[in-house]
Amino acid sequence: MPIGAPLFLDVPEVNAMGVALAGRYGMKSVFETARMYTGAAPAIDNARVFGVTSFGLG
Repeated sequence: MPIGAPLFLDVPEVNAMGVALAGRYGMKSVFETARMYTGAAPAIDNARVFGVTSFGLG
């Protein structure tokens, strides 16, 4: 990634440590997304999710 290029990171709000880490490096909130599931939410540890790698839009 080129120095100075914009970087966008979708840290789940429920991961307080991830949000704090982003804030420590001067990142700020510029947009929000919602996660919706057609069934039960997956059994994952959100405290270990620091960024979503892709969005399933549509």
